Amino acid sequence: ITLVLVGLIIGFGYIADAFRARREQLVLQQQKTEAELTALKSQINPHFLFNTLNTIYNEAAGANNDTVADLVQQLAGIMRFTLQESAKPFISIESELAFLDKYLTLQRARLPQRDSIRLDIYVDYDGQPAQIAPLLLIPFVENAFQYGISFENPCFVKINLIIENQTLTLQLQNSTFPKTSHRKGHGVGINNVQQRLKLLYAHRHTLKIKEENGVFEIHLQLDLY
Repeated sequence: ITLVLVGLIIGFGYIADAFRARREQLVLQQQKTEAELTALKSQINPHFLFNTLNTIYNEAAGANNDTVADLVQQLAGIMRFTLQESAKPFISIESELAFLDKYLTLQRARLPQRDSIRLDIYVDYDGQPAQIAPLLLIPFVENAFQYGISFENPCFVKINLIIENQTLTLQLQNSTFPKTSHRKGHGVGINNVQQRLKLLYAHRHTLKIKEENGVFEIHLQLDLY
């Protein structure tokens, strides 16, 4: 009987050690995930802010009109969002859409009115409450303007964003140009958001990226919280 009790005690000890090790592993994994997300956000936020400041600087230097005041107001909203809302793990989809709208306002102001530059933007939201990780959509949109707009060649950016029944669908297309093919069609922003999607929306999203016939295309479907 004593040997049986000793065996049971040893067995329970092994089980307890296994559970303890598993719990510690989960804690370390959570800390690692949080550290990775923090690092990714720190790369995204300054990059976007510097681009925005450059846009406003160029507008202010080139013209003295009311447009500048509006752009400064848009920048204030962007900075407020970046410094406050982006620190939260999740925000309302309304906040993310408002942030995206401010960014698009700045891009429209930056681009000259030419027939050779075509913007086609459609956003539809059914109003159902939903949460999303902050700054999740902007890298895709920013990438389209960075690599898809040319002042020398006909170009386009097409954005189709639909949020319905707490499911987000983003279809984005932009023109590409042979002389910039060495840039591989996208930069660090998309690589970052791909990692964030894997960390935050594992088994809750599909992302397809392709480039052919002078068009770079992204299709994202995301189950919101």
